[in-house]
Amino acid sequence: MFDMDKFWEDIVKIFVDKVFIGILILLLGYLITKAIEKFKSEQAILKEYETMRDKTALQHLQRQIEELYSPLLGLIQQSRIVYEVEQKKLPLKSTPEDFSKTKDYFIEKYYLPLNDEMAKLIRTKIYLLDADEMPGSFHQFLKHESQFAALYNLWKDKGIRSDEIKGEKYPPSLENDVKNSLNSLRKRYNHYLKRLEIKLEEN
Repeated sequence: MFDMDKFWEDIVKIFVDKVFIGILILLLGYLITKAIEKFKSEQAILKEYETMRDKTALQHLQRQIEELYSPLLGLIQQSRIVYEVEQKKLPLKSTPEDFSKTKDYFIEKYYLPLNDEMAKLIRTKIYLLDADEMPGSFHQFLKHESQFAALYNLWKDKGIRSDEIKGEKYPPSLENDVKNSLNSLRKRYNHYLKRLEIKLEEN
């Protein structure tokens, strides 16, 4: 005999099962959607962080190039050009007085001011160095600049010679050290610039 109560009980069970499964699917869908949104949000934050990091690195590289290495290289090259002119202008067949006058002219007009500019640049922009420690050629130059100015002015103003003091020589590797650092900075600058351009295109 047909059991109506069991029939309705089965119908209710099927209905409850379907509703439960539907709710479970909706819940899973909601959780998956939220997880995807969270992932996308985290990816966007990560991308924004990387962009900001690249922009900061780019700005620092730009400052290193513009405020220290580029002007420093310009002063070094100017000093070298002046030295080449001096070597051509120093009279070979002249009295010691004429030789000294020519030499003093180049020292006072060019070497002392140029050395002073270079030393100030290094000392005031030391935080822009592209190394954890100051290069040896920089140390040597700063010592050379201080000694050269002090000893020359002592002789010029007071007539006191300092032949017994062996002054620090101008570092021959200074120009190449600055040039190599500048080239390395420019390459890294262009690298970060391209990365930022790609990220902007992707957005």
